Amino acid sequence: MIFVYFLISILPLGDHHIFGEQYGPLTPFKYLGCLCVLYALVHWARRPGRVALLATAQSRLFLLFFCIVSASAIALIPSGQFPQQAVTIYASCLMLYFVCVITIDTPQRLKRVIQCAVFAQVWSTYYVLSQRFVLHIYRPDGAVGDANYYALCTLTAVPLAYCFMNAATNRIERAAFALALVILLLGITISGSRGGFLGLCAEIFFLVLKSRRPVRAFAVMGAIAIPLLLVLPDSPVNRLLHPDYGDNIGKDSRTEVWRAGLRMIESNPILGIGLGQFKSSVEAYEKGGNVVSLAHNTYLEISAELGLPALLIFGGIVFYSFRTLDRLRRQTLRDGQPFFYYAVFSHEVALLGLLVGSMFLTAEYQKNFWLAIFGSMFIPPVIRAANARSRRSQGPQSAPPDRPHPTLVSTSA
Repeated sequence: MIFVYFLISILPLGDHHIFGEQYGPLTPFKYLGCLCVLYALVHWARRPGRVALLATAQSRLFLLFFCIVSASAIALIPSGQFPQQAVTIYASCLMLYFVCVITIDTPQRLKRVIQCAVFAQVWSTYYVLSQRFVLHIYRPDGAVGDANYYALCTLTAVPLAYCFMNAATNRIERAAFALALVILLLGITISGSRGGFLGLCAEIFFLVLKSRRPVRAFAVMGAIAIPLLLVLPDSPVNRLLHPDYGDNIGKDSRTEVWRAGLRMIESNPILGIGLGQFKSSVEAYEKGGNVVSLAHNTYLEISAELGLPALLIFGGIVFYSFRTLDRLRRQTLRDGQPFFYYAVFSHEVALLGLLVGSMFLTAEYQKNFWLAIFGSMFIPPVIRAANARSRRSQGPQSAPPDRPHPTLVSTSA
């Protein structure tokens, strides 16, 4: 299991000077991924009972989405435009799904994975802070390779740090998550990502909305985030209110690319133009422009490359992921299960922030984006197995359930 923990810990470091380099035929990421798959197969063979890989609607839709991706890539082979990088990323995400569902099967493992996910983003933020305050790089990209995608990945860890800061049962753990939260919010701020900022606003809004003490919830997040956003000159708020020449050029370029993406959809609404072909084809759909770029909008790029049916399937993945997480959040709140409640709630908040940020970024190639969605697939079996063990240990004359955790009484369903 140590391989899985390490993989989660380096997941956002795609441009790292060690993990992102190629040694022989593969990068350390791929070597480690292969070890994780082998471990998952061994664990699967030794694990009692069956593993329901396709137990949820979103897992079945994800497999269908991957089949569409594969078919689109295969169709491009005769033209010599096979999108090897895009296929490799989607294949890695499929293996990540398999590894997570197979190996994260106990509350202890789930807790360690959450801790590793927060640590991974803190580690990633270390490189961002070093580039900004030591090398004086404006809008640093750290080991992710892009400031916007750094902010998007960090959105997955902010609600984890916040929720488990509240759920911590000892001072050291609470202080560690609180420190992580401050570091993550500082990183998002100096990245200057406007899409990341809007995703963060969505996360804070949802956290406050679901709290019975919204003033307290807003005060905790606001006391950390608002001073950073208003004081630091690199903040996305400053870029939104006082855009410079480069910001305006970027806005105009993005608008032109979005218009070209809509023309792609209009001309190829069912099958799309082909996986990974947006950037290489965008100039042909522009009217007088010469912008070569990704779509900077996940939903637009999926529609343009894979067709509107693929977007509907992707929407189904998101819908059923939210529905699963929402039902589990209500169930664990009702049953007084604080750890499971915060695990589910934090994933629900993270998914919302990612979906908002994805309106301004191409997120479908980010593994952290898919990991947040996979949480709705591997957390439910852990909760069911834990409840089954609890019922067996209590026997037929079970005692009344414990009263809810004290921290849950301030949170609504």
